[in-house]
Amino acid sequence: MSESQKFLRPLKENEKGFHFVVSDIETVNWTKFQLIGFYDGLKYFSFRTMREYIDFIYRKKNKNDGNLVIYMHNGGKFDFNFVIEALAEKGLRYSLVCIGSRIAQVRVPITKKFSIIFRDSVCILPAKLEKLAKDFNVKSQKLTGNIDFETEQFDLKNPKHLQYAEADHKALFEVLCAYFSQEKIRKSGFALTTASQTMKIFRTHFLKHPVKCTSQDVQDFCREGFFGGRVEIFKREGKGLKYYDVNSLYPFCMKKTLPLEWICGTQNVFDFGFHEEIGRAHV
Repeated sequence: MSESQKFLRPLKENEKGFHFVVSDIETVNWTKFQLIGFYDGLKYFSFRTMREYIDFIYRKKNKNDGNLVIYMHNGGKFDFNFVIEALAEKGLRYSLVCIGSRIAQVRVPITKKFSIIFRDSVCILPAKLEKLAKDFNVKSQKLTGNIDFETEQFDLKNPKHLQYAEADHKALFEVLCAYFSQEKIRKSGFALTTASQTMKIFRTHFLKHPVKCTSQDVQDFCREGFFGGRVEIFKREGKGLKYYDVNSLYPFCMKKTLPLEWICGTQNVFDFGFHEEIGRAHV
């Protein structure tokens, strides 16, 4: 491991311009494609087939100074399925960045210096678009009105549905503009996920001196002492049930006295760290 890899070092401010666009897909019954849009902050375009859309964004490479970054809200769980299928049909190469079961990014290399990059905005803003639009107080808030797509099918012949689709794009674009314009985010550089963005902010604005990183074998040893629970719903319906939820239960439990077992004592002030029962220490 090189010397630079052994320390978590502060980052310099990296305030570079960041250009992006947004897209969204409308379907019937989640599987039957109807429409995909494209909004760059100035103009809105819509396409009735994925082939037309892919051809359109492929041509955008001649008009863009950097990579073409396209955000899709919840793309990793929905929209990217259609995108990947369309890319495969056209024989275009692509690579994926996955976080758990979610696809966070799809990169389509076009030239050595240019790629079309699809990103899931849920990875940085994990909430419904309607709530985000209200939280960020953007002008183009979602025009939900009386449209409930849980019960009403998207109809290409319905002007209100088309208006709804366009408003979705504008709302997402304005939300992302508001998010990226925050000073600490802007000056630390933009990241793919909330966690990586948080680390960038920490290293840029709060980390003053390098912090030594432990080796991988020490990390593996320490992690043997960490245990957590899993919360999964195997039965999604029931009768005569009562539902409860407790906010912030985990930090509440952490405030309690932790269960422990006395192993041994020491007078050595440097003997601090993680121990096995036999007394071997790793620091």
